[in-house]
Amino acid sequence: MDAAIHKAYCKKSESVRWAKRRIALDIPVDVFSSHQLDLGTSFLLRRMASAGARWPTSLDLGCGYGPIALFLASTGLSEHVYGIDRDALAVAFAEWNARRNSVDGVTFEPGLAYDAVGERRFDLVVANIPAKAGDSMHRLFLLGAQEHLTPTGEVWIVVVQPLEDAVDEILAHENVELRDKAARPGHVVYRYAFKGPVPMPADPYDRGLRSFRWKSIRYQLQAWHGLPEFDTLAIDTELGFSLLAQYTKREQVRSVAVWNPGHGHLPVFLSRVVARPFDLRIFGRDCLAIEATRRNLAFSGFAGRVETCVSIDSAVGDDACRPDLVVGRLNAALGDRLSSEIVARWFADHPDCTVIVCGRAAFAARVEQRLAPHGVEVVQRLKRKGFSAARLRRKRA
Repeated sequence: MDAAIHKAYCKKSESVRWAKRRIALDIPVDVFSSHQLDLGTSFLLRRMASAGARWPTSLDLGCGYGPIALFLASTGLSEHVYGIDRDALAVAFAEWNARRNSVDGVTFEPGLAYDAVGERRFDLVVANIPAKAGDSMHRLFLLGAQEHLTPTGEVWIVVVQPLEDAVDEILAHENVELRDKAARPGHVVYRYAFKGPVPMPADPYDRGLRSFRWKSIRYQLQAWHGLPEFDTLAIDTELGFSLLAQYTKREQVRSVAVWNPGHGHLPVFLSRVVARPFDLRIFGRDCLAIEATRRNLAFSGFAGRVETCVSIDSAVGDDACRPDLVVGRLNAALGDRLSSEIVARWFADHPDCTVIVCGRAAFAARVEQRLAPHGVEVVQRLKRKGFSAARLRRKRA
């Protein structure tokens, strides 16, 4: 992450003191605990510091912008910490915070839970468990560690208090050794190890096959835990379908880039309305959305070339990928200034392309207003129930 991206996405800085060392954490917009260091994380770190243990190698699962990994490495509780998170923006800030504070012995990568770990094993797996992930994902986070621990390895987690009963039930298996449990108002910390194998969900991401319909277009997707639109199309997606259907009737589509793809509704829909195979680039921060879209395109029988890219860089492609069309979902959490800069970058890289963006109408209007000085105009707009989709292009001289 370069200084320009840091400046664009950094929301605030927070200073924390661990042992005798002060660590400055730069916190990005639109990530977990973007207002301040999470209280559950702070509680977890205090419990770990008082345990009197050391872990040569550690896995920080869902590392965010790096507080747990940096704590373990900077206090000497772990010699090397490997942090993984589905959000490439969070990972980039974790790396930035490690460099800023000259913390050695940490490695961060974007990836999905234990999938990116491979055959590596650790003396410690630690995580702040996401509250809304769902039961199957909670079981993955809590029990998946058994395949990635050394013989003497253990797990430390923190959960919000409403999850306590569910976590107690998951860890009640005879092959789970609960070594410690501590509670404070709002949060519970667990420390446990495995005495033997514990059954795991076959596919914790799987919500099942779902059918969708827009006018005469029908398609099916594999629904995933952790992503929106798993059973019903959003209004702005349907508006995007309308613009895409109209656009593809008039224009020949050779190459398309899709940003922030979610389950993949927009690219799968395109594969239904475009007769000839076309090149497709899927890009965005979220590893889960990228993988879900890739699999759903394969399931739908998409015949064109697919390139995927997990990155916070808003570039839609290099010389090998010159899109005729860019389709994106606006993320209001980024704010209208940053969102408009992302779209303006698309036009700067590919001035002749057409852009279709979907989102909440009021937010989209602010983004469009900011794009006007960049020479971008709205060619067509559809609105319904507070949502909109707009077709944009660079003004012609």
